Amino acid sequence: MSAVAAAFGTPVYVVDEADVRLRCRRYRAALPDVHVSYAGKALLTHAIARWPREEGLALDVCSAGELAVARAAGLPGELIAPHGNAKTAEDLKAALATARRGSCSTRSTRSSRSLRS
Repeated sequence: MSAVAAAFGTPVYVVDEADVRLRCRRYRAALPDVHVSYAGKALLTHAIARWPREEGLALDVCSAGELAVARAAGLPGELIAPHGNAKTAEDLKAALATARRGSCSTRSTRSSRSLRS
């Protein structure tokens, strides 16, 4: 890791793409009839956003930034599952405009009321 730090600086994230893809395939195989999503909050870049999609998973996004990364990575709306708390009315509207089948998970009555307006 010292050589990686010297070459790329710190902090640096090293991700094993083959391992991430293998785990995605294992989830898909274990749960063939279930909507399975990669949690973007774990780590999300344009490349990483594409890996789960290419392995048959959707992508959970929690923020407008994660939603923007997902869209920039070319994920279609039906594979984006917005969720989480502390969203503004604008965040919720953007999520609904992009989300799979117009769905969006919320965690408060305030957020749910914002969806109706």
